[in-house]
This record gives sequence, structure tokens and C-alpha cells, in this order.
Amino acid sequence: NVTDCSGENQPDLAQDNPVLSAPSFWIWFILTGLMTVIMLVKEVLEMVNSGAKWISLLNLSQLFLIFSIFAFQGLLVFGATSWAGSMKYLAAWTVFAVWMDITLALRSLVFGKWSSLGLYILMLKEVAKKVFMFFAIYFSTVLGFTFVFF
Repeated sequence: NVTDCSGENQPDLAQDNPVLSAPSFWIWFILTGLMTVIMLVKEVLEMVNSGAKWISLLNLSQLFLIFSIFAFQGLLVFGATSWAGSMKYLAAWTVFAVWMDITLALRSLVFGKWSSLGLYILMLKEVAKKVFMFFAIYFSTVLGFTFVFF
């Protein structure tokens, strides 16, 4: 048995996964990579300028987001078959990190340069609390009627 090292029998990722052969995939893939590199450069500059004050929940969540995007993109192109089960968890944690980043960024608007927008965020928070309390109080009533007429 002679091992063929010529590369002729190497699996073609584009042939295994038709998504990887689509031009639109590569456009979005490259744009995502470029935006993530810009985010990384921004975080590194913030780290250099702020020093020890840089360590905060917002900056750590952004750093996790950057590294998880790079990991997901790398696994998507280079290790899609062997890491397929783990990629869904990485994708879920990445989406969670994006939402945490957005939430923490909006929280800083309350006292930031757009404080008028922060006022509406505080109003949204108060209304959301009241709506949640309404549903929490009347959920048992709706559930009772559901069981009675079922």
C-alpha cells in the first residue's frame, strides 16, 4: 500500500459542502472577517490606551465575541466535518455574546453622549417590567381556563 501524497485524493471542501462553493458565502465570510479584524484592532487600541482600566465586562464580552467569530470561521472552512457537533454550541455562544455586547453598549447610552436615547431605553425597561408582571400575574388564570375548557 503506497500512500498518495499528490493531493489528488484529498477531499474538496467545496464539493462536500455546496454552501462553501457559493460566491455569496465568500463575500459575507470575508466581510465578517474584515469587520472582526477591525473590532480586534479597536479593542487592542483601547487596551493600550486604558491600561488596567480596560478590564470590564463590556470589553471582556467583546474580546470573547471576537475570538469566537474567528474560531467559528476557522472551523467552518477548515474543520467542518470533524467539529460539526461542536460548531452549533460555538454559534449559540457567539450569538449570546453579540446580544450581551448590544445590551451592555445600550446600557452605556443612559449616561453617555446620547443620554436622550438612554431615556427611551430606561422607559422600555420599565414598560418591559410591567408587561412581564402582567403576564406573570395572569398566566395562572389563563392556564386555569385552559385546563377547565380542554
